[in-house]
Amino acid sequence: MSSGRLLGGIVAALALVACSSAGTPSETVVQSTVAETLATIVETTTTSGLQPGDTIPREDVPPLALYLAAIDRGLMGTAYEGDVYLDPDGYVNVGLLFCSLLDADVPPTGVLESYVAALEAESDQLSDDDLLLGGVILGASVQLICPDYLDLLLDLADG
Repeated sequence: MSSGRLLGGIVAALALVACSSAGTPSETVVQSTVAETLATIVETTTTSGLQPGDTIPREDVPPLALYLAAIDRGLMGTAYEGDVYLDPDGYVNVGLLFCSLLDADVPPTGVLESYVAALEAESDQLSDDDLLLGGVILGASVQLICPDYLDLLLDLADG
């Protein structure tokens, strides 16, 4: 299963849960946010005046660029290695959706259970890489998109 199809299915299934909660962003707002962020990434990287080999200070890197890099690193050695850059919008949408679920008081375990249910609706067989993908996206989302929930994720890891 391609990552685009997988992420599309996850976004569609989880959108039903997220949109049913009050105060969650609509798909249009999410798409607009993604487009604006990606435009900022392009503008930052093309107008910075950096030379090859220069290091960009972390504070100058947009949070969603860091988010995508974190996912890419977390998926090394899996079937999804490198896919984050083939469909960055899909990965960003899933991350924003995970944060929306957390905003709606769904605990991290509930977010992952919803993710697994969405995967099971798409395919009868889930691989370890499919399951790891959800954990990596949730971890990167909480760390870089909605850090207010970091304590919930740390409690989950400790428990």
